[in-house]
Amino acid sequence: SGDGFLSWEEFSSVLDDPQLTTFMHTLELETHDLENLFHMIDDGDGEVGVDEFLEGALRLRGPARSVEVSQVLYTARHLDAKMEMLLKSIDVPENSRREARKTTSQRRASLSMVG
Repeated sequence: SGDGFLSWEEFSSVLDDPQLTTFMHTLELETHDLENLFHMIDDGDGEVGVDEFLEGALRLRGPARSVEVSQVLYTARHLDAKMEMLLKSIDVPENSRREARKTTSQRRASLSMVG
């Protein structure tokens, strides 16, 4: 749309474009990689900055080393445990802690899809 942002509608409409497919192939990326990247960058409003998206796509290039992915997942689990202890220590109700765990689990699932 020329505003520097890419909406989900704009993005999804070009996923099957032959030029984009060729570009993705040169970066060793699949369509689902870009879809996951869009959702990771999106802050919930259904739009991402074009520059931010392109930088993210270039970072995804090539296979991630399993050691790097394992480190990120380990850190996420470690932070989950710390967050749970903190929420308990400040006496946050169980239903709020459950919601926090759900959100964190969704983020962790997104990370595991990248690797």
